[in-house]
Amino acid sequence: MRRPDLAPTRRLAWLYSSTVQRPVFAALSALECEIGASLRPGLDHQVAHTRLAWWREECARTARGSPTHPLTRELATISAPQGPAPLADLAGFVDTAAWDLSCATFDTRRELTGYCERWSAAMIAPLVSLALPAAGAAQARLLGVSLREIELLLALAAVARSRRCRPRPGRRCGASSCGPA
Repeated sequence: MRRPDLAPTRRLAWLYSSTVQRPVFAALSALECEIGASLRPGLDHQVAHTRLAWWREECARTARGSPTHPLTRELATISAPQGPAPLADLAGFVDTAAWDLSCATFDTRRELTGYCERWSAAMIAPLVSLALPAAGAAQARLLGVSLREIELLLALAAVARSRRCRPRPGRRCGASSCGPA
């Protein structure tokens, strides 16, 4: 299996993942990237919202065991021995992308933690359930929250240099579906 093109922190995770975890990690990373493509510069804002709505439905289909997109079908196939339960919260990728699309700030620590928990439920929980089926969901959530916060902090300088910083608190896009989920 080819190593996906990953950020430095993800490359380390890939390097230290077991051969059993790597296909799931690659599929989850590819799915996160595909959903995140809704945020690419130049994409019409309404098209981005439409894409995210479709992905939300696809994540629900995947959680029910009937995915339609090639990435979610691959993920469901890889995760088949565990059943669809570990994939129940894939919509966390959509939640965080919707938050990013709205350029919403984290006004409180609770909002930041909620954002990181949604990402953790989508990315880290399936990996932990594969590696340590007996591990508690709370442990996986805490690990994922910490990892996501570290990623956000590591990306802060690049975001600032690109002038993509989020606006002052309270400013959101005008779309009715935009904003924190």
